[in-house]
Amino acid sequence: MMQMARIALIGCGNIATIIAEKGTSIEIDAVYDLDQERARDFARGVGARPCTSFEELLSSDAPLIVEAASPKAVQQHARDVVRAGKDLMVMSVGGLADAEFRKCLIEDASASGVHIYIPSGAIGGLDAISSARVGKLEMVVLETRKPPQSLGVEADEATVIFEGTPAEAIERFPRNINVAVTLAVMAGDEKVRVRIIADPLVSHNIHTVRVMGETGTITMEFDNAPSPNKATSLIAGYSAVALIERIFATVQC
Repeated sequence: MMQMARIALIGCGNIATIIAEKGTSIEIDAVYDLDQERARDFARGVGARPCTSFEELLSSDAPLIVEAASPKAVQQHARDVVRAGKDLMVMSVGGLADAEFRKCLIEDASASGVHIYIPSGAIGGLDAISSARVGKLEMVVLETRKPPQSLGVEADEATVIFEGTPAEAIERFPRNINVAVTLAVMAGDEKVRVRIIADPLVSHNIHTVRVMGETGTITMEFDNAPSPNKATSLIAGYSAVALIERIFATVQC
């Protein structure tokens, strides 16, 4: 029997809804959202306590706080979560893009003896990248194909509109960086190259990840179906559920 996973949520939007609907072994103790009416409605539906402030959320006895709001919420609240002795799961990985902020957050978590969890999100194979890092990891290349309108550009054919480092991608495309930041955290900023392609023939995001190093070459492609609100891929929401359940599971793999 799987242990019930007791969590508190920052954000009551699309990801939170997926967690509530699919997390059959997840108990949501408390929720906080800037939109307090949305927080009350969501809390009523899942039997949770709606919090009127972030400080009230921290008073929850849930050992894991799940951020499912925005990169700005990560910047504002992540360090306070770990300083309060709570484990933290970050869905809006773009909030960890700043290397100095990320370093300070990790130091705070280490000092408090807690953990920071990052779901695989719109991709997978992070375990393979972690394994490759044990040896000599040469490079990780992320190629992302997106509909031109989602990138704010026009293109009549597949066009490379960006190629560079995660830091440069963050500066150019701040709303399209979660996967790049996840890979940078896993492999190291200096090891990751990002290529973004505006492709009028695709209707949703396609990510191809190539890992090169001592262990050989690993190529993974993710052609993701969108979630109901179209703002993120369905598998990103499911990855949150899977990671929460794995954190509390007796057997982990």
